[in-house]
Amino acid sequence: MRARNPKFREMVLNAYDERCVICGQHLAVGGLLFGLEAAHIRAICHEGPNELQNGLALCTLHHKAFDIGAIGLEPIGRSYGVIVSDQLSGESVDSLVSRQGDLIAFPKKEIWAPSPAYVDWHRRAVFRPPPRAV
Repeated sequence: MRARNPKFREMVLNAYDERCVICGQHLAVGGLLFGLEAAHIRAICHEGPNELQNGLALCTLHHKAFDIGAIGLEPIGRSYGVIVSDQLSGESVDSLVSRQGDLIAFPKKEIWAPSPAYVDWHRRAVFRPPPRAV
């Protein structure tokens, strides 16, 4: 397994102006940022590199939802839109379902944008599409 780069978080959060790419959340207290994380699109445990094109700034809720496949990304033009799994259930699903089709925020520099290869990997390997009919 690859090791995490301790600078990955700092690089990703800086690239996205310390805001969640999905909801724009930015919270700090006394200058200390909280509730925002640097997510790997292709996970480290699946040979995902510690590079900006494999990172997203996500709030805690969207990071966890992304990691378990409740949400994913799909290409829309030169950007990416949020997709929500049909398998999502619970009393508060609207907080995620309402993001369906929303375009994510892009980093300050276009060269740091998410790699289509990593986004495609996440959609195939992690995102939870509808169950297949038997």
